[in-house]
Amino acid sequence: MKKIYTLISVFLISFLLVNCGANNSVTNPSASPSGKTTDVTSAKDITSFSIVGTVISESTTIDESTLSIYVYLPHGTDPATLDNLTPSIVHTGASINPPNGLAQNFMVPVDYTVTAIDGTTKTYTVHVSIANSSSTKAITEFTLTTTTYPTGFTHNVCRKGVMSVTPVGGGSPVATTNIFVALYYGTNVLDLIAGFTTDGAAVFIGNSQQTSGVTHNDFTNPVTYTVFAADGSHTNYVVTVEVAPNGGPPPPWFLGSDC
Repeated sequence: MKKIYTLISVFLISFLLVNCGANNSVTNPSASPSGKTTDVTSAKDITSFSIVGTVISESTTIDESTLSIYVYLPHGTDPATLDNLTPSIVHTGASINPPNGLAQNFMVPVDYTVTAIDGTTKTYTVHVSIANSSSTKAITEFTLTTTTYPTGFTHNVCRKGVMSVTPVGGGSPVATTNIFVALYYGTNVLDLIAGFTTDGAAVFIGNSQQTSGVTHNDFTNPVTYTVFAADGSHTNYVVTVEVAPNGGPPPPWFLGSDC
């Protein structure tokens, strides 16, 4: 009988130790708030890129959509210095090639390949240029083109944006940073292609650089375009679209025209 009691005691002690261990387990520090472990082995992003040393970069834009990095040197920088510039790079992943801190000839675009812990890679192309003194940063023309046919059409339709307002009481139209585009009934606003003319150096939506006549965007809600001048200053333009209702002639607010 004493032997049986001893076995039962050992069993109970073992059971309690196992449960205590389970209840006091430590969550993996890399786990997400949902409790699932976050996989960092595939991370391979360049998060910062600048030029250091004798010549120091003025601004940098990283465009993840095209894997392009645009670095601007101060106005007046000697172009001859572009053949020997030293980059300072911050990245995720296991390694980057060419290595951080190794001088490069940036008179031509330079590719940087980031390798993740799991061995996958991502290649960025770095473009270095010298900023000029221009402060121009206007969008002078804006259009939207459909990627699917609107109701009743057998082709894609391009519509011009209205970029000016007439003052109360009359007078010449005044340019505005609010762009209005009226679209035909049945237009799919989830996927439209903008065309624009600008005297600025670059155009962005958020961190994504825009290419006129190429880049697709969702215009369900107003979209802000940021135009950067060569001197680093910028202007925001807000594009709002409205689709005509079904049936009948276009309402009075249906301004603008086909391209």
